[in-house]
Amino acid sequence: MKGQGDSPESSPEMGFSLGEPVDFGRTLWEEGGRRYRRILAVKVGDWILVNGIVVGKVRSRDVVMVEEGGRIVEIRGAEVKEHGLEKVVGVSLAEVKIDTISLLRGPVSRRRRVETKKSNRIAFINHAGYDVYNYVEKQIAGGRDCWRRHNSHSRGHSK
Repeated sequence: MKGQGDSPESSPEMGFSLGEPVDFGRTLWEEGGRRYRRILAVKVGDWILVNGIVVGKVRSRDVVMVEEGGRIVEIRGAEVKEHGLEKVVGVSLAEVKIDTISLLRGPVSRRRRVETKKSNRIAFINHAGYDVYNYVEKQIAGGRDCWRRHNSHSRGHSK
């Protein structure tokens, strides 16, 4: 239906002016057997998600993903999260959904805690992430990604 914002003639009537589209340059291209996709909406520190899976963290204002053979093999301008990339297989950069977000989770107002008497016993701490190293001196931390034995005095994270 004419006059409903679907034609250039209706723009001035609604108080809009027409302009030229922004040229972002190449955002998706192929070269040397690889496909490249530039991510436009990035801010340093943002997390990068591909089809909802965290694959990296933005370290530059210029971020380009590289795909070869249905796998993302490189993310230029980002710190790559290898475990996330392993989950994103059989993809085409022309078709995947790419998002960037600043927070994965909101702040936690109060953590649940169980007070115990210190002894030489084993404790199971579920979903404490890297904070687990602040609570105990020696532990085995379990998660869906890996199992680790860690001595918190070193503060290093072994694989």
